[in-house]
Amino acid sequence: PLYRDSRSGDVITQWDMRCVEKVGLVKFDFLGLRTLTIIADAERLIRKGGFPGFSAATIPLDDEPAYDLLCRGDTEGVFQMESSGMTDLVMKIKPREFKDVVPLIALYRPGPLGSGMVADYVSRRHGITKVEYLVPELEALTADTLGVIVYQDQVLQIANRLAGYTLGEADLLRGAMSKKKHAEMARHREKFLQGAEANGIDSEKAEKIFGLMAEFASYGFPKAHSTAYALITYQTAYLKANHPREYLSALLSIEAGNHDKLARYIAHAREQKIDVLPPDVNESERDFTPVAGGIRFGLAGVKNVGEGAIESILSVRGEGGSFKSLIDFACRIDGRKVNRRVVESLVKCGAFDSIEESRARLWAGLDMALESGAAAQRDREIGQVNLFGDVADGGAALPEIPEAAPWTEQERLSYEKEVLGFYVTGHPLESFAPALARFSDTSATTASEKLGRDIRVGGLLTSMRETRTRRGKTMAFGTLEDLEGSFELVIFANDYTRLRETLKKALDADSEGRRTMPLLVSGTLETLDPPRVLVRDAFELEDAESNLAARVRIRVEAAEATRDRMLALRRLLEAHSGDCAALLHLLIPGESETVMSLAGGRGVEPSDEVVEAVNGLFGRPVADVDL
Repeated sequence: PLYRDSRSGDVITQWDMRCVEKVGLVKFDFLGLRTLTIIADAERLIRKGGFPGFSAATIPLDDEPAYDLLCRGDTEGVFQMESSGMTDLVMKIKPREFKDVVPLIALYRPGPLGSGMVADYVSRRHGITKVEYLVPELEALTADTLGVIVYQDQVLQIANRLAGYTLGEADLLRGAMSKKKHAEMARHREKFLQGAEANGIDSEKAEKIFGLMAEFASYGFPKAHSTAYALITYQTAYLKANHPREYLSALLSIEAGNHDKLARYIAHAREQKIDVLPPDVNESERDFTPVAGGIRFGLAGVKNVGEGAIESILSVRGEGGSFKSLIDFACRIDGRKVNRRVVESLVKCGAFDSIEESRARLWAGLDMALESGAAAQRDREIGQVNLFGDVADGGAALPEIPEAAPWTEQERLSYEKEVLGFYVTGHPLESFAPALARFSDTSATTASEKLGRDIRVGGLLTSMRETRTRRGKTMAFGTLEDLEGSFELVIFANDYTRLRETLKKALDADSEGRRTMPLLVSGTLETLDPPRVLVRDAFELEDAESNLAARVRIRVEAAEATRDRMLALRRLLEAHSGDCAALLHLLIPGESETVMSLAGGRGVEPSDEVVEAVNGLFGRPVADVDL
């Protein structure tokens, strides 16, 4: 049964893939990879940046920096290598040649991981486990994978070489194994054992080989698939290692519509000491571009700035040079394409910072600038010379924008978030980063490892809405943003009743005059896309020490434990009594360690103040807090 598409004229079968194969047709899967676009964009930027003949297709396959990057786990943005599990695997295997990368693609899947096959491969690679072959014939077929059956091709070759199968028959065997067709497998087992015996293979070894094939056939990739993917993996690793600004610019551009991923890659770029700079009317292109100072944000990523406005800005800048002031900008661009809303968004995100440092001053002068621009537009339309002179030359007679009180850091960052979707020139949580790292155990970028587990995350509560359950109780949904992305929060009625005051206080922190009020939230990670937490508890980050501390430990050498110092320590702990246990570890070098409870059985306050005071008493770091 066939159908002809009325628009394209394509002939479409109405059978599923298995029926199509049975009548002798071949099914192809075509995979569209955005990574190919990223590579092409990176090539274009690299050629533009001084390497006119550059092509990813001609890069050497023995580039040491690319393999160094993989071996140290710097895999953010590298094709197929970004997950924590794959990063861990590539660091264990430590590829130093392209042929080491190929099996990685085939190995990292649920089947091989669950069967112990991956651990066996890693052990054999590093000489921990000896590579052995059941029969000599297997060495030629599996030597490149250290005696482990990794690819579907190997299943076909083993059946062909050891049991006399034709390659067509071998593919039927592979299909029966991969789909667990037990009746077919029973027939093939008999055929395989007979063929192996005819070729002089011991029957017990043939039985074991058939079992290994059956175990791995359902896991195997075709080697061609793994090799093609490995080449893309290597190309992206090479680009990131040797042309990081160009590659990350291409990566950021293709992820511009995904704010969580964009924030994650921007944070990664900064970890690599590459600044991601805010949009700039004198330097930004449509997309992210590498510049001398790092990577410049593209105009397409600014809310309310459409294609028409971008084309107008780039065209005017290309013809008349850089903009000298906000009024110069307003007088030169086409006000019908670059309207007030566009200019407001550009001011809010810092796109005029290179012209005027004070965004507040630009904001205060918007009306004056737009009025001047409207007048210049009318003059152009009727062919008159602009009243203020040649604005393309900066217009010496252009009016001055008045001074204005500067925006606070909170206002500046808030406006950036509004028009870009995240913070660029800073983050309200930056000053809290050490505390967040200490007290939380999961971030937006590491959540994929924790699905279904209890986690503790820290960040800013940016939204919350209440809703009524069928029983008339109130529950809530919220959004918590950390330095790398965001989590959805679900707070059921009983927990919400208990946590409502804390959550509302955090949400309303701005109106109370506090700059930020980060929260720590604990609960179960229910889903990953998006990360959703079923909340059980929440409290302010500043209360984390007292809420989470299990005990204060003080570790001192016996020689340091003088009578005067111990008396001073007792007075110090008594002056900071609390609910946390205090333990003294008395260390005798080379002999023993004695642990004793302090504070007379009473608790102490697990604060930074106490830790610093104890460390000061001994003249070195001896105290810490267990969480």
